[in-house]
Formats: sequence, C-alpha cells, structure tokens
Amino acid sequence: MKFNKLILTGLCCIIALFSCKKDDNQNIGAELIDNPNDLSSVVKNDFSFITYSKIQDTVITSGFDEVITGSINSQEGGLGNSRCFITLLPDSFDRTFPASDFYIDYFNLQVDIEEIYGNSASTEFEVFATNGFVDAEGIYYHFDSISLGDQIGSFTLGLSDTGVISIPLDSAMATKLMTANPAYYANADAFVGLFPGICIKPKNESIALDEGAIYNFNSDNTKISFGFKTTNGMDNVYDNDMIYNVTSNKYTFSNFTHDFTGSTAKSIEGDSTLGQNSFIAQGMAGGHGKIEFPDFAEWYNSDTANYLLNNFRITFSPVTDNVFELPDTLVISYKISETSSNQEQFVVLNNETSTYSVEIPSTRIADALNIDFFDKMNFTLRIPYQRESGEIVEIHGPSSASPPILEVIATKF
Repeated sequence: MKFNKLILTGLCCIIALFSCKKDDNQNIGAELIDNPNDLSSVVKNDFSFITYSKIQDTVITSGFDEVITGSINSQEGGLGNSRCFITLLPDSFDRTFPASDFYIDYFNLQVDIEEIYGNSASTEFEVFATNGFVDAEGIYYHFDSISLGDQIGSFTLGLSDTGVISIPLDSAMATKLMTANPAYYANADAFVGLFPGICIKPKNESIALDEGAIYNFNSDNTKISFGFKTTNGMDNVYDNDMIYNVTSNKYTFSNFTHDFTGSTAKSIEGDSTLGQNSFIAQGMAGGHGKIEFPDFAEWYNSDTANYLLNNFRITFSPVTDNVFELPDTLVISYKISETSSNQEQFVVLNNETSTYSVEIPSTRIADALNIDFFDKMNFTLRIPYQRESGEIVEIHGPSSASPPILEVIATKF
C-alpha cells in the first residue's frame, strides 16, 4: 500500500512539472496582468504638501505619572506656563498629636525631577496650599485650576538639579496639621477638608523672550514629611514622624496657560491656504502640525496606470537655529478609517542630516486609498507626551528652502 502511494505521488509531480508554462520574459507574476512586459518600479518624491499649525484646545493632564511646572518663552510658540496641583494624604490615619509642649523638627516637600527642558540657569518656584482638592474620580484638562490659599514655601532649581530634592516649608503649616481636630484624620475624605493639597508654580510667569525651563516631577515620589519633638519627655507616646504621599496619580494634574501673541505659531495658526514657510509643534497647550497631500490620491488612482505601494516615507527639516534644543523625537498620528483609533509612530531626529523621517506602513496607506479615505487621514505631527513636555520645534514648510519630502516607491502595472 505504501509503495502504491509513492508511485501516485511521483506521477502527480511529473504531470505538474510538464504542465508549467515557461515565462520567457522572466517577469514573476506578470501573467496576472494584461501587459506582462509593463511591470516596473517607480520612485517618486515630487508630491505637493499643505502644512499649517493648529493650537491645542483640550489636553487631559490628570492620571499620569508626571506633573510639570515652569515657564518658557519662545519666538516660535509664545509664552507658556505650567502649574501643578497635588493632593497628598497621610501614610496612616487615626493619628494623635500633642496639643502643646512640642516643636517642629522638620517640615519638607520632596520632589523627584525626572526631566528638564529649557535654557534658564535657574528658576524660582513657589508652593501654595490650595483651597480645593484634586478629585481622584474626576478628569482634569490643561485649562482646569484650583484657587490658591497661603504660600507655604519657595525654592530655586537649576538645569543640573535632577533627582530627589528636599525643600523646607513653612513650619506654621505643620503646626496647623498637628493641632487640628483629630476628626480630620479619620479618613481621606475628612483630611482634605483640613489640607486639600498644594500648588507648585513658577514665581515669574512672565519671562523674557528665549528664556525659561520646564521641570517634570515624578508624582509617585512627591511627598511632604515632617517630624516633631516633645519638650516634656513624651516622645515615646507619639509617632513623631509623618509622611503625606501622592497615593495615586489621579490626585495630580497640571494647568497650562499659553499666550501666543506675536509668535510664529499665531501667525500661521489654522490656515491651510498660506503655503507656509514653516509650522510649529510644541508641548503643554502648544501647537501641532497638520499635514495634507493634495495630489497623492489622484496620482494613485490615475487612469493611465495602477500602482502597488512598497514604501511611503516622509522627511521633515527643522529650523536648526532655534534657541531651545530640538526634540529627539516627534510623533506622527493618523487614522486609516472612520472607525479606527489613531495610529501613532515615533519620528526620530537624524543628527547627521538634521531631519526627522518616518516610514508609514504602505499597507495602511493602501487600505485608506482603497476606501477613498486617504484625504481624511488627519496627519498630525506633534511633541510626544505633550501633557508632560515643554519641548518646541519649528519645521520648514512647503514654501521654504527645505520643504518636506514624501518619497514613494511603487510597482507600476
């Protein structure tokens, strides 16, 4: 039986071999089209662009691992400011404190600086108690704010001040926390009635052009700690050290204000008819670039040829004489259908060529073209993690000496 199966298999192979048609043109797959000799490679990069800037209208800033604060002023994006609001809770409740015969040993705010963007040698900050708390059940946008109470501290940071920094605060606030009605320490809801939270803000929110710095704080490692000593020998009766933590990043958010008056971004905001010389992408509540390709879909759907896309690469040239350092990466986002979520890809700066370049999968572009959606893909170039960054970049537009380039490699048939 096994021998008969081997003979049958061999006969099938011989029949298949001699039934194959020889392709003298050696154009693999060309038999699938009407003109087997008209299969060729096409490289094209003279597509037209439309670029313009859009200003952010809503940026969610709550529920993230970092909060940012600082001021930055640039010709490209104008004056941007950020305050951060933080609600801290005791590391334990049902605490008791002495009503008298004590002194404050220390009362410090700890911040953990993860990133700095800017060029100012030093920035002064102020710490205020707030009149309201950050609601962990809420969603906060960059335009949300909480009114400020008393100032309880100040400090100065430089561009080299990374890592954990400890800042002495006004001991009067520590005394208030100790001498309050013990009912405030029953639970979190009660405690925020005593101490709703703090705001860290730049002291000077109006700074000179081409000055400023933005600081990113790790919210998980932001806390207030204080210790006290008794003066009557009763230290062993009390827990003399207290820590107020950010128990969840939902208890933090940043407030951004942005004045674009007189900036490059303001002069080219939202107008796709100008043929701009440049466009702007900036973090916080700054701008992002909008990109359109008005003749690409028409080329692809040409009546005289058909195209199979192999490559879709976009290259942008930044203005390199910016006062502030160029971002290492940008993000391009786009949709591929009405119902799809935004697709996002990093756009990396090539320091040798001083360009940003990204290759978008050709299958995504082809899918959008095939359903007549390409002109609605909503290409957007922006700063990554916009809610946590003050970075800014000006990109050359189509009417500049270094316009964006779309390079397409396709098979024409």
